[in-house]
Amino acid sequence: MGFSFGSFKKEEKQPQSAATPTLAQIIKDAMGSGMAEMNVGMPAEVVKYDHTKQTVDVKPHFKKKYKDGKKEEPPVIYNVPLQIFRSGKSFITVPIDKGDIVWLSFANRSMEKWKGKGEVHDPEDTRMFSMSDCVAYPGGYPQNKAA
Repeated sequence: MGFSFGSFKKEEKQPQSAATPTLAQIIKDAMGSGMAEMNVGMPAEVVKYDHTKQTVDVKPHFKKKYKDGKKEEPPVIYNVPLQIFRSGKSFITVPIDKGDIVWLSFANRSMEKWKGKGEVHDPEDTRMFSMSDCVAYPGGYPQNKAA
């Protein structure tokens, strides 16, 4: 007898005891745990701007929340490449100041080698969607601070 999605959905709806979780619950818990550690995008505040390297140090605006309800302040992320409109030798910049808001976008692999060389490479690292592997886009203000 093979596995079918229908049997999975049926199993998911059945009552379970805490001592013996269903396969559906085990899969849900594993996926939820993995996704809780994954960073995709979030707003952050500029703590410091280095115009010569076009990098920012930023403080993310989302706290980490654990299942037990505990909340943790996000760390400052240092030397985040600032993404500006650029093509070849042409580019458009905007003034960046401490306190400005940026949108962080996280890479699915380590960006250490890319930051230095900017070419196709083997990341040689297993980390994925890490807080240290992001770029910052100027803007992304909340509605209460719209221009």
